[in-house]
Amino acid sequence: MRRPRDPAGLGWSLSRTLATVWRPAPGLFAGYGVLSALGGLLVPVSAAALAALLSHIAAHAPPAAIAAAALELAVAAGTLPVVTHLSRYVQAELGRRIANHTKTDLMRRVNAIDDLGPLEDPSFLDRLRLAQHAGASAPQALAQAVFGGLRGAVTVAGFVVVLATVAPWLAAVSALACLPAAIAAFAESRRRAEVMWETSPRSRREMFYAGLMTDARAAKEIRLWGIGELLGARMTEEIGAVADAERRIDRGVLRTQTALAAAGAAVTGAAIVWAALRAAHGGLGVGQLSAAVAALTGLQASTGALVRALADGYRGVLAFTHYLELTNPAPARTVTGGRTPALRQRVQLRAVCFAYPGGAPVLTDVSFSIPAGAMVALVGVNGAGKSTLIKLLCRLYEPTSGAIVWDGLDIATLDAAGLRARLAVVFQDFMAYDFTAAENIGLGDVRRMTDRAALRTAATDARVHETLAGLPAGYDTMLSRAFGGARGGADRSGVQLSGGQWQRVALARALLRDDADLLILDEPTAGLDAAAEAEVLGRLHTLRRGRTTLLISHRLSAVRGADRIVVLAGGRVAEQGDHASLMAAGGEYARLFERQAAGYATSSGGSV
Repeated sequence: MRRPRDPAGLGWSLSRTLATVWRPAPGLFAGYGVLSALGGLLVPVSAAALAALLSHIAAHAPPAAIAAAALELAVAAGTLPVVTHLSRYVQAELGRRIANHTKTDLMRRVNAIDDLGPLEDPSFLDRLRLAQHAGASAPQALAQAVFGGLRGAVTVAGFVVVLATVAPWLAAVSALACLPAAIAAFAESRRRAEVMWETSPRSRREMFYAGLMTDARAAKEIRLWGIGELLGARMTEEIGAVADAERRIDRGVLRTQTALAAAGAAVTGAAIVWAALRAAHGGLGVGQLSAAVAALTGLQASTGALVRALADGYRGVLAFTHYLELTNPAPARTVTGGRTPALRQRVQLRAVCFAYPGGAPVLTDVSFSIPAGAMVALVGVNGAGKSTLIKLLCRLYEPTSGAIVWDGLDIATLDAAGLRARLAVVFQDFMAYDFTAAENIGLGDVRRMTDRAALRTAATDARVHETLAGLPAGYDTMLSRAFGGARGGADRSGVQLSGGQWQRVALARALLRDDADLLILDEPTAGLDAAAEAEVLGRLHTLRRGRTTLLISHRLSAVRGADRIVVLAGGRVAEQGDHASLMAAGGEYARLFERQAAGYATSSGGSV
């Protein structure tokens, strides 16, 4: 799998990540920096104050000098926990602001993707998962690393100064002894970032299996077929593979860092022994010995913390590259047309071909027109390419070749959002949102989401008004048992509609956009019984008068009244015409129609 490339190097990623950390809360960012520096300074100051106090006591200094040294130590030691608690609060609040900013920004960028291609690309989905994880954690980790590093650097500098007053060479040796650990920590950070990318597909599959096992819609089949253990085993396999990769890193880190820590402890121990021997021979005073021991032990701990902070920040920047790749995409294709005009003449498909990346052709040389004000029906067996063609009309995919023309304008030159505003669509795989009934319909035209009269009209036209009005909270009932009942109300039970009722809600959603120029209905009655289908289709034929409509249905009785019927077979237009002419031609449509009619006749006669 291809690893993401930083287009301008680590410096670019670091600057962009810091900008992301700074932008949501500049004041908190600056305050966190001040508190971190102050907290780092107070540690060596406390050690120096303690050494001064001990020196005064050993030298039998005047009580006033001893009291002043004690007060200095008390202020430094007492201020440190206050600063620490303030830092934790500011860090938590800054983390919340950063997470809110990055999550919102990432979803805004994803929502700006015009077509479905990236959302069906496994590589993109892997990067998206990593970007979601990194967007929430990496900037906070970098902020903690920056200010943890600042605090550590100030502490280290303070201890170095303290050591330099005792023996300058001790400061140099102690600082240099930390370099191997720093190099190893940075190498570990890079490897962890690489493993996160390499195991992303497995992590995504693990989330998929976990989602299936907790999805109420999948629960029926999981229990019916007894596949819970199978899904659980596959999830465990993915978790185990990721854990194995991380474990290999952890074992290597354990070996390396243990050896380096032992070496560092040996250096520190030798320095402490040297200082103790010097003090025993009168070369160092009690205060100097205390300062040296405190500085040596503190320096080892603080340099370790500094190295970890910088390494964590480095890893955060590497991980944040995934976020930056998605939120800093290549410039979008220039729109050469612009605003989509109202449909006055026709929509034409001219030799349209389409194939999914790396796949066989789905549509080949498809040509037909949808005259303004007419109803055109699209029929064919499953897999003929009907639903794909709808996605091309909506510019969710782009044709491999050919063109779709809207009143003489190639829709590829029109603004995608502007074109979609001219459409009202019911997809075969429509969404059932965990929202209220009113919101589920209102999503079809958010400008009218609070217009209850318009919502009721759309629901009435879709023959679902009585169902929704009879719910516990009417249109304010939550259509989900996962999130409860009416939003903000006392009823928290929620309801789950049947498949046919949901289909009518989806139809109402499309009918709410009553100013759309083109109404596209993909199997709008597939989940309805025969009587309900006849009722809804009759209402649609009444509503569509003068409205351009493309109807897709496998039930040919639903399309016989269309002005034109286009038959797709094998991704090509097999024939087209009205019902009478196609029946007279005796081609694919006639065979399909007669087969369905015979099936209905057999069923009504009681035969199997």
